[in-house]
Amino acid sequence: MKVLISGGAGFIGSHLADALVEKNYSVSILDNFSSGKEENIKAIKNKIELIHGDILDKELLLKATKNVDYVFHLAAQTSVVESIKDPLKTFEINTKGTRFLFYACAKNKVKKVIFASSAAVYGDNLKLPKKESFKPSPISAYGLSKYMAEKLSNLFYKKTKLKIISLRYFNVYGPRQDEKSNYAGVISKFISSILKNQQPIVFGDGTQTRDFVYVKDVVKANLLAMEKENLNNDIINIASSKPTSILDLIKTINKLTNKTIEPIFKEAREGEIKHSYASIEKAKKVLGFKPEYDLQKGLKETIEWYKKNIKN
Repeated sequence: MKVLISGGAGFIGSHLADALVEKNYSVSILDNFSSGKEENIKAIKNKIELIHGDILDKELLLKATKNVDYVFHLAAQTSVVESIKDPLKTFEINTKGTRFLFYACAKNKVKKVIFASSAAVYGDNLKLPKKESFKPSPISAYGLSKYMAEKLSNLFYKKTKLKIISLRYFNVYGPRQDEKSNYAGVISKFISSILKNQQPIVFGDGTQTRDFVYVKDVVKANLLAMEKENLNNDIINIASSKPTSILDLIKTINKLTNKTIEPIFKEAREGEIKHSYASIEKAKKVLGFKPEYDLQKGLKETIEWYKKNIKN
């Protein structure tokens, strides 16, 4: 079986590539290395095909998807903050690039696409926990770009019968998340700061909550979505279903690192929601998905990785 991972040198994509190589799939990675890194895939470099390229290159996508069974689409501009600064670039990559990729997959009769969507599509819908049936209400260009890509998936399924499963990731964390990147999640930034004895920066009052899901659980969800043959076109939350406040997160990281570092508080950022956590009942029912990592276990693994890999 041949698979293609767009954004496969990135944080989540590289973990997915590891798992697929381990399962003896023939793996191709398409990445332009705008945020992906060669070092993320160095352990499997001799076992994969690496395509340096962009999802805005239609001809390249047609070649890259030829004779491919499954495509995992993770290439994206992933920062909410960056999407507010430059919405046009976000739509160009996340919506137009996704349309080009879906077109190539349909043309080459790919069996199924697993698309990395986002909890950002829910936006300021205040109901909790977030369910797939809720009306999307994105408040950032990033959230809107992902919602538009989901709409494209419906259109492609209706017109071409291309199976596309959209997995709405909540706050993914784990090893290889680049703490220096503009796109980095809060956990990588907090761990990095605390290990360096620096005060972590909190935007807002720290009472805001997020649903943190470990990267290995996200990989497992992707594999389940690929393997379930009766899944045609669907949207599924991938999360832990447990809300954690930013202040509690800092307390836990301090405890696990034997530190007592207080945060610095700054003004809340535009486009960021106050509270978010998911219902994962659908993922359990449709995929058989159950997170194996609670926050404590996931943070321990992540902290150990940062201790070995952090650069001052």
